[in-house]
Amino acid sequence: NQVEHTTYALDFATKSLEYLETYIGHRFQLPKVDLVAIPDFNMGAMENWGLITFRAVYLIYDPQFTTARTKQNIADLITHEFVHSWFGNEVTPEWWTYLWLSEGFARYFEYYVTAQIEYEWLLWEQFIVTNVHAALSQDDKAENRPMSYYATEPDVLNGLFDYVVYAKSASVIKMIQNVIGMNTMRSALHDYIASRSYQTTKPEYLYECFERYNQVALPSSIAEIFNSWADNAGYPVVTVTRSGNTVTFSQKRFWTPVEGVAPPADSKFFVPLNHITSADPVVAFKDTSATDWLTPAIPQITKDLPSSVDWILVNKLQTGYYRVNYDEQNWAALTKKLKTDYGTINIPNRAQLIDDVCNLAKAGDVSYKTALNLLQYLENEIAYIAWSTAFNSLIHLNRMLSASSDYSRFEHFVRTLTERVYAFIRLTGSEEDHVTRLYRGNSVYLACYFGVELCLQDARQLAQQMLTDESYTVPEEVQSSVFCAINRYETTFQEDLLKLLFDRYLPIKADDTGLISRFITGMGCARNVTTIKTYLALTVTNLPGFKLTGSERNQILTAVLSGSYEGLRESLRFMLEYYGDVSYLYHSLASIFSEFGARINSKESFELLKNIVEKYGNVFSDSVKNAADRAIVQAGQNVAWVEKYGPAIESWLKENKYELTVTPAPPGDDGGGAASVGAGVLLTAIMALLIVVVQI
Repeated sequence: NQVEHTTYALDFATKSLEYLETYIGHRFQLPKVDLVAIPDFNMGAMENWGLITFRAVYLIYDPQFTTARTKQNIADLITHEFVHSWFGNEVTPEWWTYLWLSEGFARYFEYYVTAQIEYEWLLWEQFIVTNVHAALSQDDKAENRPMSYYATEPDVLNGLFDYVVYAKSASVIKMIQNVIGMNTMRSALHDYIASRSYQTTKPEYLYECFERYNQVALPSSIAEIFNSWADNAGYPVVTVTRSGNTVTFSQKRFWTPVEGVAPPADSKFFVPLNHITSADPVVAFKDTSATDWLTPAIPQITKDLPSSVDWILVNKLQTGYYRVNYDEQNWAALTKKLKTDYGTINIPNRAQLIDDVCNLAKAGDVSYKTALNLLQYLENEIAYIAWSTAFNSLIHLNRMLSASSDYSRFEHFVRTLTERVYAFIRLTGSEEDHVTRLYRGNSVYLACYFGVELCLQDARQLAQQMLTDESYTVPEEVQSSVFCAINRYETTFQEDLLKLLFDRYLPIKADDTGLISRFITGMGCARNVTTIKTYLALTVTNLPGFKLTGSERNQILTAVLSGSYEGLRESLRFMLEYYGDVSYLYHSLASIFSEFGARINSKESFELLKNIVEKYGNVFSDSVKNAADRAIVQAGQNVAWVEKYGPAIESWLKENKYELTVTPAPPGDDGGGAASVGAGVLLTAIMALLIVVVQI
């Protein structure tokens, strides 16, 4: 009964395949290709030549129910798998060392081709967040590997399918394309596929084709330039320092220091530079060609710059795969520009400034005062790409600060930032624009999580409609935000929605796993301790009428421990008391310990984790023990980070008059009240079952 909903996938697939044939100048190799939807498929898709398999959700599009994100995933995945017909199947890397020649180009073209067909989706702007920023955030560690990496062991080979061969490689390919030009790129790839057809390949063959068609003056051969990125781990930070009438650009490898970990070797790269200043017209942002280079031999250069220039901004449209740091004066000037006239700085560079300043602060290269001052401009920002970037940075700060006694000041800060953008794009909006629908996944969620009153009003309205009208379900794109807001702030609705979940959805959960998954994630936003204990107890019981799988138990526990500090603390206490009796019920204890390590941010929670390991370590499997050991290391690093940076952040929040009190959490233990009675009754009944051996 889903065939009628494959129309979009079929139509898009036809356009995508035809576009690729034209671009590459080489027809698809087989007489036909089948796209197969598989209901239970552990991968998103697989590029079997001529018989491409997909998880069913990535071929089925129902305009009434499918989210904008899923529709975009359908298009991206179809294109990605088609690209492999040439990059991977017809021309195959000679060994796993060069996996990026297959996956990097597939990721690059999934954005390039889809952007030509669905041009209103702003995919190249999205690419900056989903690939450039995503890769930069993971590629800042001492132990990172390069794009070209030799391995032979199956377990190691399986681990190569990560951000390095996908997001980083695509970002580097995009940077090189920007340097040599789109026409050169196309001609070179046409030659590359034709010359290596039905053969293996390695980077040298690709570089030869690029060199053959390149018409741009470069500081070295394309092989040398490209290999500085493919053979070296990590990436550089370009430091921009103004002095009088000059500006100096220098490079060093960027990394985020970690307690007890030695810094990596200081690799040098061929770094293409371009810049714009306050004296240049806005149209100058469009010219992203490289005007200067930093090289391994010349890692620092100095250029003239009129002293009358207020600010300089490097890496226009963030076409280069690197970070940029500035002296304090220039950061202050850029911040002032954003606060007074942010529209004159293009959206990709606004996103770049947010991402760079927050990650530079995280690494200790700029102060958090500098970063937070810049983030204040978000009070006026409404661009999706800028908010997608800000979402990641604010979520990180929330994770690290949630145990602070001044946490409510941070909540007030984020509420202030999100009030205007929430009024612009609400839970109850009905916009059909694709990007607007995507928008609701981050800025709206932040507004609801941190208690913007208008968002809470809208969440109550939608929840009430769902409770009173059996034919109505909260729109899929805002379910996470609504369920989070209700669990975090509305005890009465919280209990009613939980009952609705049991009565209406769990008995037929095979029909709506997405809603159940989002409801479970919303559980994690709860701060009422009694409610949290109820949710934790649900993970180890079977109530009449339904059974939870081990994966669903994992999901509930993970949602609770990651959704609030109260949830983290109670989850640790729960595991400390009951681990020996209930550990076998969960799908993956190793992943639970990994989540504990990522979320712990206080001495109190750190001690609870160590107590769990001390009490039960003798019964841990090898995988759980390894995960627990890593969790202790990560938790210790988190606590050290909070001790190092927390006071400065709290001081800034106080100086900027963010209030200490906010909308209180629903009452419960640690300050309970009548509103928690319903959850308390359920908790009592469930907790009584903990003395019984649970049968799965």
